[in-house]
Amino acid sequence: MMACPIDKDGHVCHNHGTCGNGGKCDCHEGFLGDGCELTCPTEEGKICGGQGKCVVSNGASACECDHGFVGNVCESECPKSLAGAVCSDHGACSMGEEKHAVCKCTDGAKGTFMGPACEYECPGGDKVCSNHGICALVPDAFAPVAAKCTKCNDGYLGDDCGAKCPAVGEDGKSCNGNGECVMSVNGVAQCECAAGFKGPECDLPCPVTMDGKVCSNHGSCVLKPVFADSSAGTECKCEAGFLGTNCELDCPLNPDNKQVCSGKGQCVRSDGGAKCACEAGFVGASCSGGCAIGKNTLVCSGHGKCSFMDSKEGTCECEHGWIGNACDSRICGAVNAFFNPVTNECVCPVGDQCCEPQKVHLAAAKEKQIRELELENAKLSKTLEETMERMRSAQMK
Repeated sequence: MMACPIDKDGHVCHNHGTCGNGGKCDCHEGFLGDGCELTCPTEEGKICGGQGKCVVSNGASACECDHGFVGNVCESECPKSLAGAVCSDHGACSMGEEKHAVCKCTDGAKGTFMGPACEYECPGGDKVCSNHGICALVPDAFAPVAAKCTKCNDGYLGDDCGAKCPAVGEDGKSCNGNGECVMSVNGVAQCECAAGFKGPECDLPCPVTMDGKVCSNHGSCVLKPVFADSSAGTECKCEAGFLGTNCELDCPLNPDNKQVCSGKGQCVRSDGGAKCACEAGFVGASCSGGCAIGKNTLVCSGHGKCSFMDSKEGTCECEHGWIGNACDSRICGAVNAFFNPVTNECVCPVGDQCCEPQKVHLAAAKEKQIRELELENAKLSKTLEETMERMRSAQMK
């Protein structure tokens, strides 16, 4: 019969066990070894803190911790996800420098994870931030709520830094350095051009004046329509009242209501400048003068020409055979009669009765008198305006 191990003090099984059959020690709880000479680590009186089992390792006792615990006595619990997964199944737990369990998160082909429990995945999968940015915990590493791409490289945008900006130069500046790269609502990186540039890549300069004003500050720069035989470019869309490549030409304005061409004409280019093409019945540099409209809604009843003398109002110059402010009255009573301006007589077709020659002479004389009075009135008005202007100038001096 074999004897059980005896320590130097003569104690069988180190007094930590009983001698069993074949000289083998049956150790008490918390002791190991052939002679029960190894004491298991304990925490608060519990072997391996109650979170592992005691084993012999390299001739000494050690704790083999349960899953989710680390430490010499399994005293530190590993971080877990809300679902209870250690390191969210995306990392390995070990004892950290501060003597508490920490997760070393996965970083590789299966993705990159961050957070105390590796619970946050960086955008981009195995290509973190599409290889064009830096992933970090937000708002900070002490109280994170997510892992995001906090900084994309120059020329890239998006949650995963995967949207490449147009026209990135060697200096890293996008949009040819003439604009800002922004993300559109549909997730595409696009250029927001600075003033004076247009185009998807901000490479098309706008028309500018010598002092650098885009469209003379009287219009907006727009892209030209592109046709099969034309290249991309820009042009000025001028405000009302301006014309020209740079909107540099002022259209005539009505001095009273400040409307372009008095609202009675169209401003067009002419001899390097701008002028008004007036509607029928309106005359003057700004179409501010008008002629009488006949009952048939035609200017000068369609029987005369509207002319503009020195007054603001136009005057109807009637055709032969017509009189009146709107040229709406016949000199000859008979519809088929022909007025001879040389003889001042009505010539009637055979069988028609014309007006009496005496009435013809009186009508012609009256028409002449009216025109002379209108001309005289226009001259007087002009003289009066010039006199008033001289008086105003004298007062200002």
